Amino acid sequence: MERATLFGMLHSMLSPIVAVFALVGQASAETSTETFVTLARDFVQSLETRPPVIPQSYLHEFDAPRRTTIDYLPLVARADQHGVRIGLLSLPQRRSGHGMLRSLLSSEGYLRVQAIRSLEVTLAATDVIAGFARDADAYTFQFFGDPNRDEPWAMKFEGHHLSLNATVVDGVMRGTPLFLGASPAEVRTGPDAGLRVMAPQRDLARALVASFTPDQRISAVKPEFVPGDTIPVGVPVELGRPAGLPAREMTPGQQQLLVRVVVSFARNLNTELADEALRRLDANGVDALHFLWRGGLDVGDTFSYWIQGPTVAIQFDMIEDGPGVEANHIHALWRDPSQDFGEDLLRAHYEQHHESHLE
Repeated sequence: MERATLFGMLHSMLSPIVAVFALVGQASAETSTETFVTLARDFVQSLETRPPVIPQSYLHEFDAPRRTTIDYLPLVARADQHGVRIGLLSLPQRRSGHGMLRSLLSSEGYLRVQAIRSLEVTLAATDVIAGFARDADAYTFQFFGDPNRDEPWAMKFEGHHLSLNATVVDGVMRGTPLFLGASPAEVRTGPDAGLRVMAPQRDLARALVASFTPDQRISAVKPEFVPGDTIPVGVPVELGRPAGLPAREMTPGQQQLLVRVVVSFARNLNTELADEALRRLDANGVDALHFLWRGGLDVGDTFSYWIQGPTVAIQFDMIEDGPGVEANHIHALWRDPSQDFGEDLLRAHYEQHHESHLE
């Protein structure tokens, strides 16, 4: 089979009109990093001149261990808080904060993040857990290093089911790891009934696994899924060898579905970041990807799927909130292992400017 390339598949999926809009989006995103940096500088400056009524610790040393972790727990479940809550900001500061998120994310990604926050309102009405006060404003901005200086710095936006990470080094930005979750995965009652925040990431993977032949399923589908065996809070786990069905053993149609799953994650980030991630993936070829599904195949079953290659690692978990309860709760993580938290940019920066930082 001829080596499959991601962009070849994308071009075959795009109509000419869609392709034109893709080019327009690409042109408008050329300065997204500069926009993000400017907004971050203005945001931090505003906090310094008009701090929130309740003192919040939002500026940390760049080398603080927390910079290289993910934390998607509800804010009330944390022993300490490491950022400034969006709910304590003035209206101009909130505008600036939303501006940062819009410049880091695509339009789709930004709307998805806001929908995830809005699910806290749904949970407040439908889910009663002692000690958990649901609050769509219980999300924090955290800075590691000062964006007003020329040294490396990073920003986090975290709260329940969200961990967004942006790292800026020498004017270049990285946007992984990116954690997105949803509970409920599908809203069943109230004015938002039918809302499915992570629908593409779920439905495309289901269509892919449903297309596998019995022989393909031997490698691609494993029945075991351990409840609670989901993405951990803290430092992202070390990745082992890719497992599951290699993309080179898939049909062209199946490879196209696999690519669509990957793109559905990448396109949460702005065009500049997403295109760079997809270019790196394309350089290695779609054939280098592996897909593994663990768990049930019926609607309501718990399951996980993994997609892994040299420059991408995706984990998607559909979990239950209690024994015997239909799985309706998502945890998902997009990573680029060699670029997470700007690791590649930092190594190049330290090699050039600070050899003492290198091991």
